[in-house]
Amino acid sequence: MYVAYPSTAGGPPEQLRGCEKAQLAVGATRHVVIELPTSSFTYAGAHAMEIAPGTHTLSVGTSSANFVASQSLRLK
Repeated sequence: MYVAYPSTAGGPPEQLRGCEKAQLAVGATRHVVIELPTSSFTYAGAHAMEIAPGTHTLSVGTSSANFVASQSLRLK
């Protein structure tokens, strides 16, 4: 799972923060759970790691160039 931080946090557009391998037959579906710890939403602040407030985008796909689903999450 990739996490895109709010623009105010700076840094790269997306960062890989969780991964789970799932093998599927053609046409099959499967539920996969990827747990993201609080540290998945932090960045290096001036003096310590900080949670970046604002809208984060969570995306899944085969790579950062091929997202198949995304969801926004707002942190205060």
